[in-house]
Amino acid sequence: MSNGPGHAEHVAWIRERLARGGYRSRTRTLAEIDERLASTGTTLERAIEQQLLRGGRPVAVLEIGFGWGPVLIELAWRFRDAPASFAGINLERKRPVRSADDLAAVAEALDLVPAERIAEFRAPEVHFYDATTLHFPNESLDLVYSAVTLRFVEDKVRVLEEVARVLRPGGRAILDLGERGWEYPAGPATDARHLTDHPSYLVLHHECQLVPLRDWFAFVGGERFTILVPPGRRCVMDLTRHAHGPLETGLMLDKPRTMLMRDLPAKPGDKPLNGVVRSVYEIAPDFMAAFARR
Repeated sequence: MSNGPGHAEHVAWIRERLARGGYRSRTRTLAEIDERLASTGTTLERAIEQQLLRGGRPVAVLEIGFGWGPVLIELAWRFRDAPASFAGINLERKRPVRSADDLAAVAEALDLVPAERIAEFRAPEVHFYDATTLHFPNESLDLVYSAVTLRFVEDKVRVLEEVARVLRPGGRAILDLGERGWEYPAGPATDARHLTDHPSYLVLHHECQLVPLRDWFAFVGGERFTILVPPGRRCVMDLTRHAHGPLETGLMLDKPRTMLMRDLPAKPGDKPLNGVVRSVYEIAPDFMAAFARR
């Protein structure tokens, strides 16, 4: 990638915005994202290396919600000599990244690639649309990750099903779904509307009987997928595909109970969660019957 007309001006514009502050959520580093995903026992770099070791074809990596693209840039630069391609999706197209070419300016402004080597930087693809429908063919990606975005998505399970669809057998997805309080217990709901006082961003139930996330996703993975939700402060899903076929979750979005987290009863010390959605799902009766027989 060459430094085209306006590159220096774009770098200056980005640095000026950074000096104002307020862009941390869009400029988290690879090390910061690895810390958020740490309960899976890997780093993104190691996860890519494991995919490369499988060999036979280039490795394709996707980030859902890339912000200004710092993690994509770091990974693309680290693996610039490897048979690997990188892509990212954001919901909206806006400055400083409106096209893949803009990532070179971000790379220089954030000091992720030495200025004298920007011409060597191969920018990842970038796309702008809703992640509930991924514009990738079936079984076309090897690693999908998301670290900040899914908390803002109403239909989180739809994104999960799409991620499972686009993974190749042997592919892996690492998805951050929320923060503290996600490990609510099995049993009767404690409130008809809110179901549980645990501040989980994702809640599953059948006729107001709560089903823990870890138990349900381990069950519905079946033989095609291994789906782990490791213990930890953060709710991070670690999904590996083994065989062809869709992921059938047995979950239907419970729209009346799905709400913004700010609409839940607040506790002393709670931080405001602007835009964060609690996604609630009703478990289909036939799936629940099979789960009870397992």
